Amino acid sequence: MDFRALGASVRVAAPTVMADAVGLAGCGAVVYGVWLVSVPAAFVVGGVMAMIAAWLVSRSRDATDNGTAE
Repeated sequence: MDFRALGASVRVAAPTVMADAVGLAGCGAVVYGVWLVSVPAAFVVGGVMAMIAAWLVSRSRDATDNGTAE
């Protein structure tokens, strides 16, 4: 196994993975905070966040497919 190639791959992917992990943790903290106040509102907030995330991923994929990635 080529550990240098593995290390290079990890170095390239690590910033993206960390940004996603921090974003998910932030969303989880917001939903948990809302849940402490009102359980039904937490489901609404979580659903809205999921729809926004799906929209952003879809937009990113479209930009990549069209060659207009930012």
